[in-house]
Amino acid sequence: MAASPDWRRSQFQSLEIDYPKSTDKPQEKTMPFANFKTPEGALSKAQKAEIVHRTTAMFAEYFGDGVRPYTMVLIEEVKDGGYGRADEVYEIPADYRARP
Repeated sequence: MAASPDWRRSQFQSLEIDYPKSTDKPQEKTMPFANFKTPEGALSKAQKAEIVHRTTAMFAEYFGDGVRPYTMVLIEEVKDGGYGRADEVYEIPADYRARP
């Protein structure tokens, strides 16, 4: 079964927003939202900022620059032991933690 051509758009919340007329993308009412979950301490402040900037740029490329002010990027840090993989509780090794 083939995916719907609008499968990406279905992943985002709808919001009543009027975009500038200068965008070459169809006028849609969309607020792009990305939620990243990472182990606590795995990313530095600079790495988090880069994720926010690159994600915002990706959404602007896809939807048009009109979504840039409405783009939401949430980076959540999960405490060690707060998640698992392959039926094991995971803790990040000290060597993999970001250094300030």
